[in-house]
Amino acid sequence: MNRRPGFATLALFLLFSLAASPAFAQGRATLNGVVIGPSGMPQPNVTLVLTNTQTNVDRRAVSDMDGAFVFGGLQPGSYRLRTDDDTFAPFSQDQMLAGGQTVAVRVALAPRIAAGAAPTARATVQGTVIGPDGRPFTNATVVLTTPAGIDRRIVTDASGAYIFGGLQPGTYKVRVDEMGALPFAENNLTLAPGEMRQFVIRLQPPPPPPPGPGIGGTGAVGAPPTPQAAGQTAVAQPAKKKEPVTVPEVTAPTGEFQAEPNRWQFHWPTYQRYEGNARIPWVIGAPLDPYNQNSAKGDFPIGNSQSLFANVNLQLNSTVNPRQVSGGQPASTSQFFYNDNFVGGLEIFRGDTVFQPKSWAVRGTVVGNLNGVSTNNPANNQTYGVEEAFAEKRLAVLSPSFDFVSIRGGMQNFNSDFRGYLFVDNQLGVRLFGNAGANRYQYNVVYFNMRQRDPNSQLHRIQDNRNQDVFIANWYAQDFAVPGYTAMFNFHLNRDSQTSPTQTGTLQVAYVGFHGDGTWGPWAVSHAFYEAFGKDDDNAIQHRLTGRVAPIDINAQMAALEISRDADWLRYRGSLFYASGDDGSDPTKGTGFDSITDNPNLAGGQFMFWTQQATKAPIVGLVSQKFSLLPNLRDKFTQRANFVNPGLVLVNGGVDLRVAPQLKLVTNVSYLKFADAAILQKLANNKGFEDNTIGLDISAGAKYRPFTNENMFVVLGFSTLMPKGGFATAVGSGALYSFVTAIQLAY
Repeated sequence: MNRRPGFATLALFLLFSLAASPAFAQGRATLNGVVIGPSGMPQPNVTLVLTNTQTNVDRRAVSDMDGAFVFGGLQPGSYRLRTDDDTFAPFSQDQMLAGGQTVAVRVALAPRIAAGAAPTARATVQGTVIGPDGRPFTNATVVLTTPAGIDRRIVTDASGAYIFGGLQPGTYKVRVDEMGALPFAENNLTLAPGEMRQFVIRLQPPPPPPPGPGIGGTGAVGAPPTPQAAGQTAVAQPAKKKEPVTVPEVTAPTGEFQAEPNRWQFHWPTYQRYEGNARIPWVIGAPLDPYNQNSAKGDFPIGNSQSLFANVNLQLNSTVNPRQVSGGQPASTSQFFYNDNFVGGLEIFRGDTVFQPKSWAVRGTVVGNLNGVSTNNPANNQTYGVEEAFAEKRLAVLSPSFDFVSIRGGMQNFNSDFRGYLFVDNQLGVRLFGNAGANRYQYNVVYFNMRQRDPNSQLHRIQDNRNQDVFIANWYAQDFAVPGYTAMFNFHLNRDSQTSPTQTGTLQVAYVGFHGDGTWGPWAVSHAFYEAFGKDDDNAIQHRLTGRVAPIDINAQMAALEISRDADWLRYRGSLFYASGDDGSDPTKGTGFDSITDNPNLAGGQFMFWTQQATKAPIVGLVSQKFSLLPNLRDKFTQRANFVNPGLVLVNGGVDLRVAPQLKLVTNVSYLKFADAAILQKLANNKGFEDNTIGLDISAGAKYRPFTNENMFVVLGFSTLMPKGGFATAVGSGALYSFVTAIQLAY
């Protein structure tokens, strides 16, 4: 396929521009380095501890397969870096870090026992005292008793560290003399000649005081019993309330907490924690239970792995839609439409996604479809499609906050803006994505080689190439200007070489957009703007009007705004939408805005008649396609974008009612008009469309989730479009309507 110069250059320019975005907050320091083992090779799986000597707070890291480690986001100050590994000799080093400074440290480990040490070589014991709160314990007295019974004492420094050197080989005892904490049990340490032993001491809180003799008796707690005089009868005293008995913390024999073999097979205690039949706060899942812990839903690793997971996706989506639509005749057409999707998918991935992106993933999703319309032959509408088939790989982790960059290739879903105004589709392509600045910034760079979509089932035929290439780059910035508001800038390039008997050449159009979504004080704001410019070698509408090849220059705009405010369980919304139209005065220009593959969520979304139903007019044919706001005079599933169209102006108001956690109601009223109906008048030979008015779109819908999740829900909706003015003259003044009932069952 021939490509115009500059496409690859532009893609590389945008990629490098995104990669150059700010990634770190100023004023913080970073300490990184590599751990080298006694053999001189990088040493993985060594635990390193960095202690802030001002706050006595520890941070831990484990060296990776290349021996590398990193501590980021550090406040300026004094730190001590040490190892916590009994396999090697202890290592510790002090560092002073300035704001914004990055310091690299080479941690060279030595054997715990030097090879060929002399029988009289001296040994060393060093380590850290950890207090009951888990922090390094300052000014603790550590006592080392020699084989001869002589005590040596040392007080821990600001990072809780201690060291005893120059020790003769033999067996020593270690203890801690510390008031207010449970003394560390004496431990016997047998030191070999020249050995360098690391020994971490963990103090435990003191045990609770024993219950006094008054518990359950008649006297005061802890008081001796009151003596009775000889011959005197004891007077019964009111029973005292039992004091709760504190259960000491369970520890291992060494005073340290017992480590579980892995965190996935952790079992809850078997004792009854609550009185009576109170509900326990955990539920043990089952293979067929999608709501609780389940290895088929990615909650547990599969097999003996600790980081390999599987996620099974099974869904049934069914829709029934009786409707009255404009079918291209002077009178409206009654139809009964049904659609059933059977979804089966599986994803295998590696990595703990609680705090970092997946290391890699493979996903496949197949959808079977059965649909039909009362005016068509339903036997021709049964099909299936491969909607997802991709592999994903994390390329790098870029910061201690797990900022990352990953790549994904294959059939995949992508939405290029907040509300789906320009591109929402499952397509075959390659996507480079990631984040920066502790996830404040996100970015995508995507290339799609578009596949054909079936206009009835909406499923893709992965083997059918549309001869269309789409390049997309976007960049998100959270807390842009004000906290809670996210800004997004994006760029699209659409090169479409689809042809027909009445259309030749290539369409090449670029879109530049600015968008925002978030809160400004009590107001929720969502806005979008696109500028489109480019060329179409042969526009279909101008070709139809002139009867010859019709090249045009493209310059069109789109803008949208939604503002809403919550008042308890009510949300009040107002929306505006504008897509520029073409007045037909210059056959070499195209000023009517069109998208690539849109599916907008605005002004009622799935409940709005104008968005959810295709509209046809006599002589003109298709005016607007379903799942689109734009009257672009083309089938977006089979034809390329058309920038000679009437455009649209929409004004909307609505109220969302959160009746209960399970039930939400949505109401909307929209006034619609064409931005300029002149091109429609030409196509219709002046039979209708004498003004720009379309009419009123009124809708209401409800979504009910019986289990307060998306595994099962029912949607009911009704919408009506009442044609007015020039649109009513063209298609008839009778009301058009649509009833929708949909149900989803998911595992």
